[in-house]
Amino acid sequence: MDVGEIRARAGRRLRKLTEFLRAEAAEESDAPEPRPRSREELLGE
Repeated sequence: MDVGEIRARAGRRLRKLTEFLRAEAAEESDAPEPRPRSREELLGE
């Protein structure tokens, strides 16, 4: 298994986890879903 494979696998797992957590939070709250932010905004660039 090379680094690219490991990164791809980790990225898929992270995406699934993020989607799951967003769904859980949406069920608990009636607040609108937060606006997705760009990578630059998140990194403060």
